[in-house]
Amino acid sequence: MTRKIEEAQPTWFRLSEESWNEIREAYRNGATAKELAIRWKVSPGSIYRHACEGGWTKKRSADADARAHAAAIAAEERADQTRPDPEAGLFAAPGEGDGAMLADPAALAEQAMAASVRAMRARLFAEAEKLARLSEAYGRMAEKRGGPAVTIETIDLETLCDILLNNDGRVTKRFRVDPDDPGPRDPVLVRYWSHRYAEHEAEKAWVEKVRREAKVAACRAVGLDPDAPLPGF
Repeated sequence: MTRKIEEAQPTWFRLSEESWNEIREAYRNGATAKELAIRWKVSPGSIYRHACEGGWTKKRSADADARAHAAAIAAEERADQTRPDPEAGLFAAPGEGDGAMLADPAALAEQAMAASVRAMRARLFAEAEKLARLSEAYGRMAEKRGGPAVTIETIDLETLCDILLNNDGRVTKRFRVDPDDPGPRDPVLVRYWSHRYAEHEAEKAWVEKVRREAKVAACRAVGLDPDAPLPGF
């Protein structure tokens, strides 16, 4: 049956516009002129002639398809630029403490995990997974640095009390400085001992003032000159 169809002679009557439209689409989609000639009982030359006259040759069609594809991609890119960022709102607004947070990986890990939770609630599962991995990376960084920095506000009260009381002398040992060591001083130790020296000088001045006032009062009580040397003052 198929052999008889292939051997059928082309017909010479004019095909309808609808039929030629179907031939055009099939030709543009890859069918050969010979295949279409057999299917529609027309000569391959007629198909070539219609393709050239109608501008639907394979070369022109391929170029038109390529241009249409490029235009579709450009339109999609423009839409992406105007589409709201799905990750917007996952992070907290910048604040005054952001500078300190940059030096604290543990705080960054906490922020990333909070953003991951918000992404999960927004059903942004890919973003939530990336943020969770980011939080884990910051957590490992914090472990390498020995955990978050301890401040006066975060240190436990028992340790703070031991530091203030200094019953076992460990605090004094940490701040001890060898006066015979000519090497460079730790800036923290320099700051500490400068403060202690200023306190010592102020205490000496206060004691001297009290002694002077006591001497003046005693001399006036017995009618002596306060500038004269007295035993015990």
